[in-house]
Amino acid sequence: MFIIKYIFLLCIFFLLVLPCDYAQVKEHEARSNFESGNYIIALKQYKRLWRRVKRNIEYNYKIGLCYLYSNADKTKALKHLDFVAREGDVGNDIYYYLGLAHFYSYNFDEAVRLFEKYLETTAGSEDQEKKEMNKNAKRHIELCKNAGELISDSLDVTFINIGEQINTKRAEYTPFITIDESCLYYTSNKRYISAFQVLDNNIYRSEYTGREWGKGKSIGSRVNTEDDQILMGISFNGNKLFLQPDYFKSNFDLYYSDKKGKRSFCEPEEFSEYVNSKYNEAGACMSRYGDTLYFASDNPGGYGGYDLYYSLKLPDGRFGKPLNLGPLVNTEYDENFPRISYDGRILYFCSKGHNSMGGYDIFLSRYKQRLKAWSEPKNFGYPVNTLYDDYTIALSASKRYGYIAAVRDNGYGNFDLYKVVFNDVAPVNIIFTGIIAAGEPTDPVPIRKIDPEISIEVYEMINNTLFGIYNYKKRNGKYVIALPPGRYLLKIEGESYLSYKKEIEVAEKKYKSKYITNNIYLTIKQ
Repeated sequence: MFIIKYIFLLCIFFLLVLPCDYAQVKEHEARSNFESGNYIIALKQYKRLWRRVKRNIEYNYKIGLCYLYSNADKTKALKHLDFVAREGDVGNDIYYYLGLAHFYSYNFDEAVRLFEKYLETTAGSEDQEKKEMNKNAKRHIELCKNAGELISDSLDVTFINIGEQINTKRAEYTPFITIDESCLYYTSNKRYISAFQVLDNNIYRSEYTGREWGKGKSIGSRVNTEDDQILMGISFNGNKLFLQPDYFKSNFDLYYSDKKGKRSFCEPEEFSEYVNSKYNEAGACMSRYGDTLYFASDNPGGYGGYDLYYSLKLPDGRFGKPLNLGPLVNTEYDENFPRISYDGRILYFCSKGHNSMGGYDIFLSRYKQRLKAWSEPKNFGYPVNTLYDDYTIALSASKRYGYIAAVRDNGYGNFDLYKVVFNDVAPVNIIFTGIIAAGEPTDPVPIRKIDPEISIEVYEMINNTLFGIYNYKKRNGKYVIALPPGRYLLKIEGESYLSYKKEIEVAEKKYKSKYITNNIYLTIKQ
């Protein structure tokens, strides 16, 4: 009886004590991940703790900060930080962080009020961290103004999530496409290393199938390792990748990897000592002919933060001493991810300076041949640029559409890859042509010999509306139909023929030819 009672008491002990001990272990892990900057994992752990004790001030505070520090949906920070502001006492920093939460929720007036309140309460502080936060608060007041102006003059665009064959619950970002638009390269941190509780950034590729992008696949173990590998750019033909590995031996230097065979890549190699300094290098691209390298570096000889540089190829194949692109392009803030156009006349890059609306925005600058200088950068515009970090845009040759990484409603998780269609850029019509005849393809009969009277109609499938009515040349049976991107139903009817229906999809992509031959054979009624 004593043994049974002992076992019963022991079970009660484990039921009561172990959950508390388990929570303490989880809290320790969450705090450790937060302090080491591993915010995505810390967020997941703090949310588990919060579900047990929802009024805990620390849990709410850390959850709010994790949302702000990561590229998850930052608007979710608002309710947690609002709770802390009402119920807790964490000092005047709450005004700054709550200001950020309102900023990312597009509540610009309230964000400005909170930033100004924070500045009032920390005026004259000699604490270095406070000084940095003061600087950021003042900058965010400027960003609120910039954001309001850019939003009021929005671009006419359509966003299309490119789907779960590429996008995951993790972050997919820095997309680049080859000049023929057949391959898409990008970075993803979807690989989780449980032993270290970290997400591993690797580089992936996807091939266009004719209708959609295929499943994203690793570019291979010669490049992708347990160290982070972040894609910084590609050559126009996709035969050379520029990347930033997180190697122990390197200080965030630039590497390149050459394509080997159809899909695999060689082990990354460092750029020369002219390019890689003892400081940090980042985004990179190469001119059409490979004679000029553009890249970002935080070398202290610039205008502040990361600056954009260019380096010319030397006779020995290395790239020489870099030259700064100058104060019109570079600012006291960070500039990164340069991408030169195929003709060398437009430089695309991202910047935290100029009239950014928040974090990095995408800008473009045109080269003025007469002045031998770059023009003042222009903000690419909202909603391509958002309050989040917007690093790159991979434009099609026609500039009708491009690919970006963005945090948007109804996405798969963190950053997703999207196709963005610029509706004010006229689409390229695809011309369908051929002959209309009766019978079998092996023994066709001109329809003028049977019954030349037919109707040819095309309907838009998205709303089942008539797009157009067409004719054909009765002499030879030839028809011509020009269609912009979209999904259509071609319908041909006549008293002597069975109804003919065919679905046609014109994709937003680069076609080898704008002419597509499609002969049509009608079945004669019996």
